[in-house]
Amino acid sequence: MLLNCKQPRIPAISHYFAAQAPLLHYGLAVLAVVVATVATRTIPVLGERAVFLVFFFAIIQSSFWFGLKPALLAMVLSLAAVNALVLFPVWVSMPAQAFVLNAGFSLLSVVIIATTSVHLSLSAALRESRQRYAGIVESAMDAMVTMDVDQRIVLFNAAAEKMFGCRADEAIGKPFGCYISDAPACAAVGKMGRLDTVTGLRANGEVFPVETSISQFGRGDEKLFTAVLRDVTERMHADSALKERLRLQDQLTKVAASVPGVICSFRLRPDGSSHLPYASPAFESLFGLSLDVVAEDFSPFFACIHPDDIGSVNATTAASARTLQPWRGSFRYNHPMKGEIWVASHSMPTSEADGSVLWHGYIHDITESKRTEAALRESEARLALVVEAVNAGYWDWDLATRTLYLSAEWQRQIGFEGNELRNRWEEWECRLHPDDRALVSASTESYIAGRQPTFELEFRLRHKDGSYRWIHSRGALLRDSDNQPYRMLGINLDITDYVRTKEMSELRDKMEQSFRSCMAGQTVAAIAHELNQPLAALCSYADVALHLLQTGNQNPQKLSHVIENCALQAQRAGDVIRQLMAQLHNNDIISEPVDINGSIRDALAFIKADGYLRAFKTKLNLADDLPLVAANGVQIQKVLVNIMRNSLESMEENGINDGTLTITSCADVTSMVQVTVCDSGKGVTDAAMLKAMFQPFYTTKSAGLGMGLAISRALVEAHGGKMWAEQNTGPGLSVHFILPFVILIVP
Repeated sequence: MLLNCKQPRIPAISHYFAAQAPLLHYGLAVLAVVVATVATRTIPVLGERAVFLVFFFAIIQSSFWFGLKPALLAMVLSLAAVNALVLFPVWVSMPAQAFVLNAGFSLLSVVIIATTSVHLSLSAALRESRQRYAGIVESAMDAMVTMDVDQRIVLFNAAAEKMFGCRADEAIGKPFGCYISDAPACAAVGKMGRLDTVTGLRANGEVFPVETSISQFGRGDEKLFTAVLRDVTERMHADSALKERLRLQDQLTKVAASVPGVICSFRLRPDGSSHLPYASPAFESLFGLSLDVVAEDFSPFFACIHPDDIGSVNATTAASARTLQPWRGSFRYNHPMKGEIWVASHSMPTSEADGSVLWHGYIHDITESKRTEAALRESEARLALVVEAVNAGYWDWDLATRTLYLSAEWQRQIGFEGNELRNRWEEWECRLHPDDRALVSASTESYIAGRQPTFELEFRLRHKDGSYRWIHSRGALLRDSDNQPYRMLGINLDITDYVRTKEMSELRDKMEQSFRSCMAGQTVAAIAHELNQPLAALCSYADVALHLLQTGNQNPQKLSHVIENCALQAQRAGDVIRQLMAQLHNNDIISEPVDINGSIRDALAFIKADGYLRAFKTKLNLADDLPLVAANGVQIQKVLVNIMRNSLESMEENGINDGTLTITSCADVTSMVQVTVCDSGKGVTDAAMLKAMFQPFYTTKSAGLGMGLAISRALVEAHGGKMWAEQNTGPGLSVHFILPFVILIVP
């Protein structure tokens, strides 16, 4: 609420002092007396002629600002100061006059203090009254606007701000006509009483109906007028809605007489009896009963319901009455002339004041649809037998409504049961793999448009667990009499296992090819390593022999020529070996970001598929959220497969048939990932064997080249990693290797 006047600051300052601690009040009162004393001493004219006025001023200020008790303290201190500074000689010479002056000073001070205290009390009461008034006005649900005689707004409460969409400080001072667009309503200001509904005008230009009453207070030019305004938009809408409802009710009555079914009302009384207070004219032809028969007692209708259905009808009716939930159902009815028919009903219940429950609903004959459903179920049962035999998922897509029926087998293929998925094409489309979505959409549109003779696709659908399943789908179109497609039907076959087997076979071939290539390179390296030393020695001996012959042999020229050729051939062999070594080490390793945990799981899948696992158990301790490593995925999978096979064979050689193979992944302190394959096999007995086992051609098996671990370590080292083995505290061996994380380059 805002008023069009300046609010004085003195009450605010007084209120501030009143809120301070009492000790401060007394201190300031003493300070006022001290200031008056200093002024009296330093200003002679005050000490001679106006000494009482100065101390009266101190007492007045203390009373006004600090309250009654600090003012009394100021009075006592002032009286003491006056007697000490001015009246002391008078007490000596004229004590009677001094006493009169003291008494007069005290009396005047008391009057001043009392008057000031009364004034402050009245001011506080007035301020509290204004605050209560302001609170009442601000909390009013109706808008309240106060105007002066010139219709200028001087008060605009919060409800008015909300109603007219503007702040009070914007409305203060404006004419009342800015918010009431009706000129007669503005002219009526000054007349007491209630006005007719007028048109309000919001700040954004919106008009709305307002109900207004005006009251007056004050006289002459000080008169003020307060208008109480209420937005009656909702009430007028309600009145309009009521008229519209009556109009619709009349229309519905006419419609009810023309629909094929029956629109009716059914009431269940508190005593358990029931009747039909209203039914459209089709009731008699549909059920063979007169409306007069069931208008007061509905039991003749219940008597015609099939004995196998009456129990369900009664139970569901009672449940609907108890929960006030809609009643939906169908049942068989024995028509007096037509025989047994099927009827369906849908009605909404409402509770009445006397405890009755009243349903309003619709009943219609569904006999033909029931017969059609029975025939359809029989046809679907035959089709289901065929589909079930081939584990195919059946789907039926209505092209007009985009409703998609998905069979139970179709849903099971991607992990769902029952009716978990909505019958919408978008539900199927959103589960397509992003890489397949464009292809499937284009092929479907092309087939429906007739540009593609058949519909047969392979794509991936997202499973309930987040994985993707490979689906082989075939479909066909149904066309209407105008040869326009209106439905598309088809089947889905889950070919995930086939695709995975095919991919695994291809990946196994790639790994074997990579391993054979690496094995050949390692074999060349081993041969080069074994031949390089004797050839180097041969070259050195040849150099010595050449030197000896050149210094003392009888036929040095011939022998020198022969030995020179020997040294040349040995050097040439060494060059060939060095070239093989250079070729081996210069092979580029194509690295890519690899999920090491995924590689471990894939390698374990290979082991299981090849039958190596047998009765052995596996335990995975894989760290979550590991960064990707820089490696060749196929080669690292081959390293893992090779280490796992060696561990399983070691346990089998040790006579263990149900041991555990533990694979662990974690991040080490050097920003690398560490993978450990731990078995419970025979292990090694010599620490030297832990190093020798990675040398080419070293093997403890009766069959084998002894190149597996050598190649595995070479592959890990080629990726910037390291491989080593450790004997377990208990039985078995642990093989470790580390690989670097992918280095992300931040631009």
